[in-house]
Amino acid sequence: MKFGVDIHGCLDTITDTLKEIMCSLVNRNNEVHLITGIPFKHIKNKLDRLGIKIGVHYTHFFSIEEYLISKESKVIRKDKKGRNIYDENEWNVCKANYCYLNNIDLMIDDSSIYKKYFVTPYAKLTI
Repeated sequence: MKFGVDIHGCLDTITDTLKEIMCSLVNRNNEVHLITGIPFKHIKNKLDRLGIKIGVHYTHFFSIEEYLISKESKVIRKDKKGRNIYDENEWNVCKANYCYLNNIDLMIDDSSIYKKYFVTPYAKLTI
């Protein structure tokens, strides 16, 4: 099976529980995809602090921003922290498209924004 897990508001909120589940899934030869907006180089330190390791807790990583950069999407503006802001419609559909194209069986996310784009089963985490 293939599972998608959001980082912000999910993995970083209930780390111990999700870490155990993810480790168990990977140990049973399932795929666990970390699916987030931020590029890997900007989230790597956070994953390290949380003790999240590739091959142990996850098997794949997908960044919306890295994807949009790769297809040369237009940056609309920069936010106060200097981060790129893309077209909202283009950004919001990326997780759903990734899950669909990669045959993800279940996506766990804390945001209601993305759910309407999903064909893949989508579990909204509420804490």
